Amino acid sequence: MDDINKAELKGTVTQIFKAQTVTNGSFLLSFQLATEKKWKGKTFTKKHNINVWGDNGAGCSDMVAGDRVHVIGEFGTEKYTKKNGEEGWKTVVVGKTIELIRGQRQPEFTGQPSVPDELPNFAPGNEIPF
Repeated sequence: MDDINKAELKGTVTQIFKAQTVTNGSFLLSFQLATEKKWKGKTFTKKHNINVWGDNGAGCSDMVAGDRVHVIGEFGTEKYTKKNGEEGWKTVVVGKTIELIRGQRQPEFTGQPSVPDELPNFAPGNEIPF
């Protein structure tokens, strides 16, 4: 069986980190995307770091916080330096296809990352909430 590394997200842009040409001449668009899920009357927000390289990123360099986007890509890792000087790794989505969903700009994103107060019981026979 072949391995699969695929990520597909549709959500709201919360922050643009970079929209620039980097030293090797490639264009990099780096932003944060928030996705929301409702369960038992509560809304849970997750934030995802997205990197889009080349023409795909350059084509969306005019997007701003509040825009709705659909991203298809794969999971990757990125090295960064922590405040204490140590190196760390973070998971990112490397976008291969990005679509700006026109007419769906959110006025201002106010959601906070959240986790449920208690985890659901996923024993056999219980309904999965999503």
